Amino acid sequence: MSKPTIFVVLTTQRCGSSWLVDLLNDHPAVSAYAELFRVADTTVSDYGATDVPRFEVTVAPGTYSVSRQLVRQRYEYVRGLARAHPDAQAVGFKLMYDQTRDHPGLMSILSLGRTRFVHLVRTDHLGALVSFDVAERRGRWWYHEGDAIPRVRVRAEPSELIRRLEERECEIDRFRRRLARFPTRVLEIAYEDLLDRRNEVLRSVLRFLNVVPSDIDLRSSLVRASSEPVSSAIENYGEIGSALAGTRFAPTAANGS
Repeated sequence: MSKPTIFVVLTTQRCGSSWLVDLLNDHPAVSAYAELFRVADTTVSDYGATDVPRFEVTVAPGTYSVSRQLVRQRYEYVRGLARAHPDAQAVGFKLMYDQTRDHPGLMSILSLGRTRFVHLVRTDHLGALVSFDVAERRGRWWYHEGDAIPRVRVRAEPSELIRRLEERECEIDRFRRRLARFPTRVLEIAYEDLLDRRNEVLRSVLRFLNVVPSDIDLRSSLVRASSEPVSSAIENYGEIGSALAGTRFAPTAANGS
């Protein structure tokens, strides 16, 4: 039997990555995990695959999981994912941008091992940041079907928001360039396309992973925390709209102008 494709959903916050992972994990030939390299997290995820514990669990007591001395252990851990799922066609996990900095050598391990990268981005930077602030205020980052989702609003300081928008845009571009230098295959998909054309995008991801697309719709118990436009979530939206007018971050009909 051929070895499964190892893949990573590389992304940053509020791009729908938990949803994508849970959808992929619904395919019978795919095992998709949440953030296996999340620092100081030894919990069992409530979405995605759970057979393999997070990397933090495997680190010896008294050792920091971000230590440079653990490069070999990271390598063996990634290799172990395939061994844990011998019947799978693809095995992968979610990796946040900041976790690539937390774990020295991890990106090199992945690229040299021919790991395939699904680069998940969100083109609506304003919507992503507002979603982040709302989630932070709620103290919760994802919800399942049937969960009560409190409606909250946030306030943004215009100059600080513009700085954050620019930083987010630059970080995504920086990782695009970084991936372009790697000797591995990369597929970039947008959160907005996943929302609008879910089945089509999922089929393209599965083909990229050398997995035969499912005949049934892939499902997830995770739900959107809000489908309201950003104008409903920002207390001082008028001030923000004026500050962003004429910039590349100006609100549009797509994000609720």
